[in-house]
Amino acid sequence: MRSWSEVGRPIAICAFPHQAEVMPAATSPLGWPSKFRDTDACYFHPEPTEEVAAWWNRRFYATSGIFPEDFVASLTAGTPGRTSGWFRHIDPIAESFEFDMTGVAADKTTIFFKHKRFEIASGRVGDGETRVWPDWQEKGIGTQLMSNLVELARRIELDRIEIEAQDIGRYAWLPLGFLPERTAWTDRIVPPARRRLALARMAGHIEEDAYRHAMLTLEDTDARAIRRLMELRQLVPGIARDGSAVDVPLFKALMLQAGTDWFGSFNLRDRDSLALFEAWKAGHDARHRPK
Repeated sequence: MRSWSEVGRPIAICAFPHQAEVMPAATSPLGWPSKFRDTDACYFHPEPTEEVAAWWNRRFYATSGIFPEDFVASLTAGTPGRTSGWFRHIDPIAESFEFDMTGVAADKTTIFFKHKRFEIASGRVGDGETRVWPDWQEKGIGTQLMSNLVELARRIELDRIEIEAQDIGRYAWLPLGFLPERTAWTDRIVPPARRRLALARMAGHIEEDAYRHAMLTLEDTDARAIRRLMELRQLVPGIARDGSAVDVPLFKALMLQAGTDWFGSFNLRDRDSLALFEAWKAGHDARHRPK
């Protein structure tokens, strides 16, 4: 018979006539199965196994104190409508899963949809498609969702959020702390930015010293140089979503009117990026604080 020290964990002794057998005690993961079943706000496909629940406990609950329903609540916090999240194909071996979330208004129309892929083993999350329906645009929903993702990614100790910046995201994600990849900066952002700066100079919308400083910045091959362009706050003519004329900061015009999407990421271990995010969040919270 094995001794207690040889087993190294709690044991159960089943006694029968003339023999005693030592067997490991069976224990279910915390919250199993109630925390791993569909609710009104949290859904799974396929239905999680006990192995999935055990992995979740080790990776998320033990370190961050969150179950799947808390995961959904964190990512949808501060957004309007009835929100819900879908966990798809949770793989405890690869330590990955797909995640979709939606917001639905009282009249059953969709407010937003967002897709992500979490690669927990490599410490990454891919922020995929984001759609905010037209009637709900320009209400800060997209940035609230991204802010929630940054906060949760930090809480569960991920290293990086990867994005493809499209449409308004070409500008909106930069003040939050995201950076383009080096080739995205040099090949996709710099050339149209130079052209837009030249137009601003010809129209007299930018002073000569600011123009020269910006053009010199565009010669830097380090993508972090884009943060120096964020200082270009002078107003230039732009176009609103509805096609009307509107004045916008020059940096915003550079990023939006160039019409170039880019790939990039948020390094959750980078102090400068985190400082930018904290500054952005403080301003965002102040603007949206109930009066």
